[in-house]
Amino acid sequence: MLEKPTLKGKTIVLRPIGPEDAQAMFESLSDEEAKRLTGTQESFTLEQVQAFCTRVPTEDDRYDFAITLPGENRYRGEVVLNEIDWENRSSSFRIAISGAENREKGYGSEATELVLEFGFKTLNLHRIELEVYDFNPRARHVYKKHGFLEEGIRRDALLLEGKFQSAITMSILQPDFLAKQTRQKFEALETERLRIRRLRNDDLEPLVAYRNLPEVAWMQLWQDYDSERARALINGCKVVEPFSANDSFQFAVALKDSDKLIGDLYFKLDEAGKQAEIGYTFDPKFQGQGLATEALKALMDHAFKKHDLHRIYGITDPRNLPSINLMKRVGMQQEAHLRKNLWFKSDWADDVIFAVLEKEWAI
Repeated sequence: MLEKPTLKGKTIVLRPIGPEDAQAMFESLSDEEAKRLTGTQESFTLEQVQAFCTRVPTEDDRYDFAITLPGENRYRGEVVLNEIDWENRSSSFRIAISGAENREKGYGSEATELVLEFGFKTLNLHRIELEVYDFNPRARHVYKKHGFLEEGIRRDALLLEGKFQSAITMSILQPDFLAKQTRQKFEALETERLRIRRLRNDDLEPLVAYRNLPEVAWMQLWQDYDSERARALINGCKVVEPFSANDSFQFAVALKDSDKLIGDLYFKLDEAGKQAEIGYTFDPKFQGQGLATEALKALMDHAFKKHDLHRIYGITDPRNLPSINLMKRVGMQQEAHLRKNLWFKSDWADDVIFAVLEKEWAI
């Protein structure tokens, strides 16, 4: 039996749960939203939680980690490998973030990745599985980004608030996790003036600032863009690689000399990994200088030449002439005009679709 370790990540520390976590864990069990999403219907006393926290460090079929921050010992949630079947090298997985103040900060994503790495590399597990309820699509999406695949469904497994709900079984296998880790990780694309890279935590303030400008937001799907929404976008891109089939990614566009964020690019691949939708948002202070054209051309060129795409398309409102002109400048042609296709900010709006094929691409 291996000694239960402490796992250190970039922003969090996972340490073994012990008796000192009983009070904080007990308080977290009163979180009604967390109880609903996990289908928890049982109530626990403080004495029961204390007994649990005292017992789990000695059990050899589970690893219970408290999510904490470097330099402090405060319980902010837990991530668990339990029901470990050593003979068949399999385990169950669950995670719970304690309190709204600890959500949307990337703690859950980093904790999941750390525990998967520990399970597959240190414990040499072959299979890790979980269950998530069908009324929690956000959790299902997050698990998919970590490599979990949906395997089946237990129909009407939970009676919640007078309605039956089904449970989705998901799993990830060791070979798939290791292959995902060894895949080349995207760092950046560079042009003469720009660096197209991952969004970072320090991009939060400028991202919110330019996305909330009226001249930027008027043709975007959002109305108000707050820090919580921006933080969720940044954290979501930490656990997925761009150019992954059936997934989207938001690239930061920064000035090459200062690394200052000036815009962002949206890129979503279809299930076959052959067609992609692009989008773009730029700080008006940096428009009119050819920077958006430079960024978009670099991303599209990389996608066509390095990832073997067949077609890249963009969708915009016909009133958005700067967007239309940008797509034309990068070689895209109008394919369709969809009338009153989208309910947009209290009215029906048109869409126009521009696209370019790989055989037409030349810069």
